[in-house]
Amino acid sequence: MRQNEIVLKDDYIETLQSTKVNSTYSIFNLRSQDKGRSWDYVKAIVSRPNNLFAPRVLSVGSEKELFLTEEISNNYKITHVFCDSQFNCDLASYETILTATNNTWDSKGVTSAFPLFSDNVKKVFYTGYDGSTWSLGLATLVNGTWTKCPNRILSNYGDGTYVREKGNLFEIYYHNPFGGSILKRTSPGPIGCTMQWSEPEEVLSGGAAYDEQHMIAPSVIDFDGRTYLFYTGRGSNTWTLNVATDPPIPSLSPTEPPSPSPSPSPTLTPSPSPTPTPNPATTNQVILIPGMFSSWNEEALLHNKSVSPDEWALNPILTEYTGILKTLENIGFVQEQTLFTFTYDWRKPIVQSAQDLKNFVLSRLDPTKRHLIIGHSLGGLVGRAYMQKHHPPNALLTTVGSPHHGIATVYPALAAGEVQTPDMPTWFAQKLLLQIAKKLQPLTPSNVLLQTQLPVLYDLLPTTPYLYNNTNPIVPQTMQLKNTTLPLLDQTLQQYVASLRTTLGTSTDTVGGYKTRQRTLMEQYLNYYPDGAIGPPLVHDGDGLVTVSSAHLPTVEVSLPQRDHRELIYTKDSIASILTTLGIPFTTEMLTAGARTSLRPALIGVMLSPADLSVVHDGTTYKADQGLVYIPNPTSDTYIVKAQGKTKGAYTIILGLTGDTSDTWKILTGSITSASPTAETDIFSVIIDPSKPAISLPSTSTIQSLKEHILKTQNVQTQALVSSALLLLQQAQSKVEQNKPQLAYQDLFNLHHTLFIIRDLTTGQHQWHAKQSITLLHDYASNTLSAKSTKKQLTLRTAQLQNTLDKLIRSGLSFAKLSPPTPLKKDSVSWAKELLDEIPALTASTTTASPMVEWKLHAVQELEYRLP
Repeated sequence: MRQNEIVLKDDYIETLQSTKVNSTYSIFNLRSQDKGRSWDYVKAIVSRPNNLFAPRVLSVGSEKELFLTEEISNNYKITHVFCDSQFNCDLASYETILTATNNTWDSKGVTSAFPLFSDNVKKVFYTGYDGSTWSLGLATLVNGTWTKCPNRILSNYGDGTYVREKGNLFEIYYHNPFGGSILKRTSPGPIGCTMQWSEPEEVLSGGAAYDEQHMIAPSVIDFDGRTYLFYTGRGSNTWTLNVATDPPIPSLSPTEPPSPSPSPSPTLTPSPSPTPTPNPATTNQVILIPGMFSSWNEEALLHNKSVSPDEWALNPILTEYTGILKTLENIGFVQEQTLFTFTYDWRKPIVQSAQDLKNFVLSRLDPTKRHLIIGHSLGGLVGRAYMQKHHPPNALLTTVGSPHHGIATVYPALAAGEVQTPDMPTWFAQKLLLQIAKKLQPLTPSNVLLQTQLPVLYDLLPTTPYLYNNTNPIVPQTMQLKNTTLPLLDQTLQQYVASLRTTLGTSTDTVGGYKTRQRTLMEQYLNYYPDGAIGPPLVHDGDGLVTVSSAHLPTVEVSLPQRDHRELIYTKDSIASILTTLGIPFTTEMLTAGARTSLRPALIGVMLSPADLSVVHDGTTYKADQGLVYIPNPTSDTYIVKAQGKTKGAYTIILGLTGDTSDTWKILTGSITSASPTAETDIFSVIIDPSKPAISLPSTSTIQSLKEHILKTQNVQTQALVSSALLLLQQAQSKVEQNKPQLAYQDLFNLHHTLFIIRDLTTGQHQWHAKQSITLLHDYASNTLSAKSTKKQLTLRTAQLQNTLDKLIRSGLSFAKLSPPTPLKKDSVSWAKELLDEIPALTASTTTASPMVEWKLHAVQELEYRLP
């Protein structure tokens, strides 16, 4: 057997390299007389107008046969040319010897030939590509024709083959295209189609400045009692020829102790051409799939309209993805040509979004190019479902912080409408959708609204145990609320691991489960937490949202310590890791960081009706972008909210304010009545206090909003009650102005009772306006009048009402099977629970009696009246 590419002569080493000058690609040879420390240029050997690389030489006698890979329009083939001992080549002998074979494992191209002369027969190891997987093949020259083995001899392979005989084994060296390392396998002889190769062994890893991005094209020779491993490395987007030795040469690394591992030392070489795909922006297309709440469509989300999948865009308030998109542009990718963002309706189950992704790829991308997919968070699950359900032939997916085994905090949302994990877009998405949905379905419990409005949450439930009764885990697949999508994908996962990569964050406390407790009477009545009420959370390692174990897949994986869920996609080191995982070359200068969207504190406003929304503060006007106003880090002050008409009719504005640990929401309504709607603008003054957080209206604005909500409760049954309610409000307002608080208090108390009767007699939006009226009445009364009771009396009354409520619920549970609770009764319990849960924080914030607590207790008592 004879083979050489790094050639050892009597007094020098010779190597072949490839380069491009202007539009000509050339193979040239170099010589070194100091064992690879420095190199001298000898001459160009072969030049072609097409990309030419991966030179390897077979020497038989005085004849040299040079094997090359040539690329023409993204098609790769193996060629050869015959030369004499001085590399004077007969260009007339240049011809193609191996090409891709349709519908096989090398259907997308053949590259990197490594020739041998064994058993008096010429043989060639080569790399084949099917669009998603690199594999190793073997071809033999029989009667002047190169014949491939019927099957690949090694799958899930890298590239850059170098084979040598060592003892009674054959060794094969190659580079891992998705990480900086050189790998080795061994197999007994003879060379043939049925060789049995060992598992890969890493013999050299990168990390130095000159090979931190990639390592390719290994060649191995033995002399002077050492093994020399020559390879090409990339650092700072510069390719260099490097050498590592085993054992180390002391003069090359005098400060390092002897080690059995090769110790690399760099030596520059002129303009090498390193890989079959030297320009990723021309041979690949990139698809970015963002996470939940990262896509936006005003008509779909705010107006509940059906829109086509291609009408979604990136959420205008989020800035996490700007960096990675800009980095890819710096590398050479072009938006809507080689760089695409798949924006989608993140409310839908992931299998439906995967179908939309398939349609997106078919309509927008070039099927002849390789598709590199970056899926962040939920986007990674959409990408994974696409890979496993639709089998794209030329795609590679890396998931970034994706919950492949679910998120524990999804359970309380689906089970009880309790939204956790603040400071995450997933939290913001759930909170906003709840506020919008409650306008149309005011009696529907929050958990049911989330189940129907955000069905993707079922696909995010954990698939491994996360609820523990004492120390006994509850098996997820035995639960009422369970994930049926991810377990099905797991069944076929092993078939696709070669096309999947993962990046995950560590070193951040992350909720991975809960200890369970006994359900309260209210939770039983409302059927909250059917699989166990949550107690203390169980904290695991993760990124703050997704645990390490949930983000893990049995594939190539990168862990990023001290990077939380959002940092995984926007910091420079995270972006560099993603690019390396996908094999996209870059320089440090190309990296651009994104920015963290401030979700706490923040003021957000949405317009649910055909009017334009804007907010003015301190001389700055924040105009709605696609129906959405976002003000990060608001200060405690008065803000002006404007609704400018587009058409005549009623409008609704939802304002949300997040604080450090909680949030509050306020509804503003009005009507555009002018014959010229665009000339009419309604103005609201709102007082913002992020420290509490709180949104309040001046008394005059509160009174006006309260009147408008009361008027919108009117139907045939409530007409007289609405007139009575408006009269009581007018009387109370007059007595407040006359400084007669006790008389005003009684009028407001009677108004409160009247509004609850209206709530009982209405449905749909009329009922929603009734509940909003009650909430506004609480604001007005607590800001205008002092409490009639002492703090001690209010504390005692709270306990009494809780005790009475428990008794009523216990009685209701006894008859539930005979007479299931009506939606109105369930809403009464749910609302009473919500009001009682808010009281401790209000009580703790003051040493005196809180008027708001008093009015909330009035509401709890009204709700209890409706339970017997």
